[in-house]
Amino acid sequence: VLHGAPALALHPYEEAHYNWAVGGPRTATHAVIVGWGEGLDEAATALARSPDAARTTIATTRVTQFADFYPGTTVRLEDSSLMKPGGVQPDFVLFYISSVQSGRFASVWKRYKNSDPVYRLDINGIPFVRVYRA
Repeated sequence: VLHGAPALALHPYEEAHYNWAVGGPRTATHAVIVGWGEGLDEAATALARSPDAARTTIATTRVTQFADFYPGTTVRLEDSSLMKPGGVQPDFVLFYISSVQSGRFASVWKRYKNSDPVYRLDINGIPFVRVYRA
């Protein structure tokens, strides 16, 4: 009960629980790559509430688990004009925690990391999803 209760409190994102005895979520983000797609469904649903969502394009570092819940166009970040000339021009760019941690899109992340996101989803104190105007 003592070990499982903190994870169950994060339902449906139990995998975002990190043992406080070894540093908790703050330490986890410095020690391991975090995120298996948790929160992408919630982010897509929240962003879909925008009146013009069906006409917007989001370039994302993690299409799986997002595109199924978003009514607009979802493209991989590497297929957008943010990474290649002639790519799809996005209205927004979504960064997922594991992509930021791994440095996979470091050159694009560098442009946005000090800006205020238009949407942010924290789970257990960890910023899993950040969305910026492109």
